[in-house]
Amino acid sequence: SDTSQQALNIQSKRMASESGKHTQVLLDSEKPLTEQLNGFDNILCWDALCYNQLAKAKADSRDLMKLLAAGGYLFVNMPTMRHEFATTGRLLEDGSFENRRVGTRQEGAIMSIPENLDELVSWFKGLEIVESGHFTFDFAGFREFMFLVGRKAIAE
Repeated sequence: SDTSQQALNIQSKRMASESGKHTQVLLDSEKPLTEQLNGFDNILCWDALCYNQLAKAKADSRDLMKLLAAGGYLFVNMPTMRHEFATTGRLLEDGSFENRRVGTRQEGAIMSIPENLDELVSWFKGLEIVESGHFTFDFAGFREFMFLVGRKAIAE
């Protein structure tokens, strides 16, 4: 699922071109995820959580933990402070960043960027971290990300 209408439209077109069955889930970015989604065995959150105001990203992190089944795995990536949104963007009062770089097709986009990997881990209380780290790439602008893979404890 994704809260960006543009991303949902692109994904719908991709799925239609593959002639496959798919389910489109539209989310209201103003509502908690737990009010809009059922549980998941595993969650892959790739370049989705970061496109929020900081408070919403943290709230969505807590909701993802509630939605993740016991024993389930969560994979999440987030940009680092070395990501171009942080280095060339405008820091907002709430701690989020606004993309100010022209030509990215994301001008004006808001992004949440944790201070470091420890902060990101702190957003997911009760997650046993299996692996974490950083990766970078340069594709018309430097991007550095942090990631974590964790498993939610099985209730005893």
